[in-house]
Amino acid sequence: MNMDIMGHGEPLNLIAPLGLSLPFFTVNQEVVVNTWAALGVLLVLALLGRFSLRKPDSIGGHITIWILRSFMGMVHQAFGRVKDRYFYYVSALFIFLVICNSLIIIPGFEEPTKDPYTTFAFGIIAFSYTQIETLRAHGLIGFLQEYFKMPLALFPSKKLTFGSIIMAILRGLLNLIVGLVSFPLELLSKLSSLMSLSLRLFGNIFGGSMIATLLKQAGASSLLIQVLTLATGLNLIVTLFFGLFEAFIQAFVFSTLSLTYISMGTQSSEPETSHAHSERKQ
Repeated sequence: MNMDIMGHGEPLNLIAPLGLSLPFFTVNQEVVVNTWAALGVLLVLALLGRFSLRKPDSIGGHITIWILRSFMGMVHQAFGRVKDRYFYYVSALFIFLVICNSLIIIPGFEEPTKDPYTTFAFGIIAFSYTQIETLRAHGLIGFLQEYFKMPLALFPSKKLTFGSIIMAILRGLLNLIVGLVSFPLELLSKLSSLMSLSLRLFGNIFGGSMIATLLKQAGASSLLIQVLTLATGLNLIVTLFFGLFEAFIQAFVFSTLSLTYISMGTQSSEPETSHAHSERKQ
């Protein structure tokens, strides 16, 4: 990966002394620093939020409660009710993404999400969590059936005869053929969600970063352009748009799609739970 495009930090390989000098183990120092800066901002915001909740009647308390209720609304919209583990997941994911996407508004820092490895890491987290929740909802057999499609029942009539045994063998062979054909298609379909989440986030953040960088370079090369951008506030508008508005939108899209994939993966087991929940309400 060209470090001049993704960032000006020098490559770093901490395990090079062990003889592992492959590009896979090389990271961008600038991205690492920016990511830890985002984690520091997240820690400060978490402490401020905890302090604000102790004073719910204050302005900070109202803002914090409104934010938390917004995340509850996202989970409720996706699953029909609020689930604690999904609330924790989407709130942490959304807030950290907003911080990473908008870190450019802090002088001296840039968005770590303009690096494809960072967005791919977010995609792996979302994809892995979706698979874990799908396995948890359906069990191992149901989870494997999501990849190996077996549409034919071996004994539909539930009568054990010589003819039914022969037909069961034929149906089993057909299921095996369908399963082997469907496996790469289903695997590609699942992995496409990973690539979609990662590349969408990377493309939008990297594109905004490039526009802001080109505007800065144009201003640095021409005094007239620099005066015009300062007089019209164009540089501030571009920075705020890509640093705040675009950061919020991309974090919202990523978090919403992540919740949607989890809901789709677990939805076949949801009706019974929802019905039991409605009965308890009655």
